[in-house]
Amino acid sequence: MTSFRIPPHIGWPLAIVGLLSLSVIASLLTVYASRSDGGAQVIDDYYHKAATWDSTRALQAASDALGWQVDLTTEPANGTARIVQVHIQNQDGAPVTGLQGTINAFRPQQAQRVDETALVETEPGVYQQQLTMPQAGLWDIEINAIHGDTPFLKRIRLEVTR
Repeated sequence: MTSFRIPPHIGWPLAIVGLLSLSVIASLLTVYASRSDGGAQVIDDYYHKAATWDSTRALQAASDALGWQVDLTTEPANGTARIVQVHIQNQDGAPVTGLQGTINAFRPQQAQRVDETALVETEPGVYQQQLTMPQAGLWDIEINAIHGDTPFLKRIRLEVTR
């Protein structure tokens, strides 16, 4: 009984063609994967965002220095919306009341905001609003508010399941 062997003058060219084919297929799959969700996102007014980057980071650092605790809960409202409830307490554990500002919903993979609405205080230190969040997955909720003369900026990433 003899074993089957591919002759070297056929095997080596076949191996090289196979490796090159794998490289081309991997490249095509990479291009397909990068374009399957619409490709790169364009940021509106990117120059302004870049020019104010340092002041935005300083505002974030000042907000973190306040020591306020922010807890976020969500629950389904209807088909594409969720009720977002934000509990805010100061460093002493007292509710932070009287915030004026907005709450925004972002997807981490998208440049544009998905929804924005005003903060509504339903009870002391509790702000509740309905936001359009049509898909499950990761969401960034940004609270951009002012308390008296004190600006406050907080971004929280959460995973939404349906």
